[in-house]
Amino acid sequence: MVAAACALSPANALLAHAQATAVRPGTCLTTDANAVTVVIDFQGLGGEALQYCVSDLAAGTTGVAALQATGVGVQGTAASGLSFVCRIDSKPGAGQALTLPNGQSYVETCANTPPSTAYWSYWHASQGGQWAYSSQGASVRAVEFGGYEGWSFALGASFGHAPAPRVAPAAWVTPPTPTPTAAPTATTIAPAPQPTATATQPTTTQPTATQQPMTTPATTPTAVPTTPVTSPPPIPPSSAGSGFPWGTAIGIGLIVAVAAASGIAVWSRRRGRPPR
Repeated sequence: MVAAACALSPANALLAHAQATAVRPGTCLTTDANAVTVVIDFQGLGGEALQYCVSDLAAGTTGVAALQATGVGVQGTAASGLSFVCRIDSKPGAGQALTLPNGQSYVETCANTPPSTAYWSYWHASQGGQWAYSSQGASVRAVEFGGYEGWSFALGASFGHAPAPRVAPAAWVTPPTPTPTAAPTATTIAPAPQPTATATQPTTTQPTATQQPMTTPATTPTAVPTTPVTSPPPIPPSSAGSGFPWGTAIGIGLIVAVAAASGIAVWSRRRGRPPR
């Protein structure tokens, strides 16, 4: 009970709580600055133990302020305020009956100091170390960054024999370095290949051993009937030894005859015309 008793006004507790700037469930990591891991073990009240990492705390932050920074409900007594923490996360409940070692039934009303056999004990530890019961009240003891803050409900234990939190103060781990994602590279799409015109070579069929070259049969000339050429009748030979040109005389006679016939015809046509 001495560890839970301290002088801290509600106004100072709210100010300390406001200094916490980051909180998340679970154990803190080595990358968390000005941080503590807060463990809340309900023990015989039922329920699992809670863990919170509270970081970015101001120097001198008290154990009560770190507990409030987790966001769980914290209630002190009406007589002494948060000098005595009587409920955490609404436990023990207002109507919950607790059995003390002497067999008496006890219900926490948060009016006065809780009994030494039914109260929230305050602990601290280093990473990988052991829980130590705090000899200072949570309202005056400053947290140690990089360590653990523990709250454990002691039910039925005699003074000085309160149980430590059942969560071991393990070493904080270093988060893995994220693998940088390679920027997407531009993909060059090659143009579709164009069909290449292939010259078609004429196929020459060479005669094989079983093939004989084709020969053109010789054409037998056809006999063309000949038409006999008729020579003009021979001109009667002139009298042998005569020197008179009978051919010329006959030609002149024919010309004279034709001219005479033409003249007669012209004369006849003229006479047949009526006079003008």
